[in-house]
Amino acid sequence: MKLIVASKKNILFLLLCIVVVSACLRPAAENGVVQTQEDPIMSAPTRDNAKWLWMGGTWDIKDGRATEIRGAPVIWNYHELMNYNSLVSLPEKNESPFTEMSSKFSLSNAKSNVVEVILAFALQSPNYRDFFAVKFSLAKDGVQTISLLRSRLLDETLPSTVKKNYAIETLFTADCAIEFNKDYEVRIVKSSGAWHETLKKNCDAITLYVDSKKIFDAKLPAYDVRGDFAIGARGASISIDYVTVKNRNAVVFTDDFSKNSIFIQTIKATEVRK
Repeated sequence: MKLIVASKKNILFLLLCIVVVSACLRPAAENGVVQTQEDPIMSAPTRDNAKWLWMGGTWDIKDGRATEIRGAPVIWNYHELMNYNSLVSLPEKNESPFTEMSSKFSLSNAKSNVVEVILAFALQSPNYRDFFAVKFSLAKDGVQTISLLRSRLLDETLPSTVKKNYAIETLFTADCAIEFNKDYEVRIVKSSGAWHETLKKNCDAITLYVDSKKIFDAKLPAYDVRGDFAIGARGASISIDYVTVKNRNAVVFTDDFSKNSIFIQTIKATEVRK
């Protein structure tokens, strides 16, 4: 009997070791790109031929739409986009000029009392902390706003693995009316040469349109902003119909989601034997 009891203890100890080792070998989240078991592969493209870099969420490409089906995000705090279920445009070109960004989206399946959609532009890679963005906020109490945000890196000497090394500033806020299960076409138009009275210099300005209706004009505290783009949501599922970016009359980026265009970077753990 003693031998049998000892054998059971050994088996239990071995099973416990397997669980611990398996947990340790899971990919670590670094720079906001890690693949989990629930993320779709769907004949995933390589980074060279993809149009988007996955930042979070479970995305389904179907019927010409990209739909994030999880709704609730994981809050990592490495950068603000990683706190959303979001996608970042590829290839990463920090100096990409643009004059217009447009997208069509709808919301469904609310998971929290506050639902937010973010459309980021002039995104600087690979730190992902420097960008401007338009944010739609829908609260359960009925308050709905559209905000112009700025995200800034605080200390560039720190490694990217340091959390909360960024600050979010609200530059402008207006009221809005957004419903669930309804498509909205959002267009951000950028112009240059606007006089910024506070900064006493020429800066860029943006005009926001929702379904062709002008929502607001706002000045940016910067001139000739350039960079990449991102779109995402938290607190609910977002479905994106298309995204188009223009520089004057030239289309510099477009995706109608007729096929999977999302690259999911994976971190593979390998066993090292001595």
